[in-house]
Amino acid sequence: APPISAFESSSRAMFRKAHDVNERSRARLKNSELKKLRGALCEEFGVSQDEMNSLMPVKDGVVAVKLASKTVVYLHAPSQTPLFFDKGGRKDLYPTLFILWRFPAFLPPLFTHCGVCPRIVGGADLMLPGVIAAAHERLGYPLAALRRGEKRCVMALGNPMPLAVGEVLKDASEISVTGLRGKGLQIHHVFGDQLYGMGNREPPEGFEPGRVLPITEILPDEQAEGEDDDGDGGQGGAAEEGEGEGE
Repeated sequence: APPISAFESSSRAMFRKAHDVNERSRARLKNSELKKLRGALCEEFGVSQDEMNSLMPVKDGVVAVKLASKTVVYLHAPSQTPLFFDKGGRKDLYPTLFILWRFPAFLPPLFTHCGVCPRIVGGADLMLPGVIAAAHERLGYPLAALRRGEKRCVMALGNPMPLAVGEVLKDASEISVTGLRGKGLQIHHVFGDQLYGMGNREPPEGFEPGRVLPITEILPDEQAEGEDDDGDGGQGGAAEEGEGEGE
């Protein structure tokens, strides 16, 4: 098992408790409001109009749910599935897992080991020691492109579907000096949280309560990356309550 000192709970986890999704109000967006939202999403995430028509059809409509936390969740009106959320109501938009499971390339990933996933699902942030550099190079997402404040998803090596969404905490230039140490991604939304619970879709293959399992072969060098002499099998990659950032 990973040493407890390798973990620390997310201090800003947004949807961990039932009260985190307490509603203040909800209303169907006017067509003008929906078109403005669609335009903002296209601009920020580089989505085409055709893709947006598939993700968020104007004819279906969207319901804006304002939470007590001031975060706004945008639901697909017919199914009530959460599509996007606006963190703190400050036009800080993120896709939900329901969007990413339809379009996994919507956000660039950070790859980690499946053994890290129970900690992340339990509310931990992703630590840089748990990030698998070799997988990023092989799959075209080099860590040299990492930018502080960038929005990324988390994928477990061996499973092509994202399990979490968050914000990058370190630039590649910082990592080049310090190495893969400390927190890498502040998790805002994760499989099994209360935002996920607002939807009604079955999870992808390999997603089970509290964990994500591999469904494809893992290359030996990538499986071994991050393993250390403490016997944690390379899984010391999430941060848990009461501990520092491992720096």
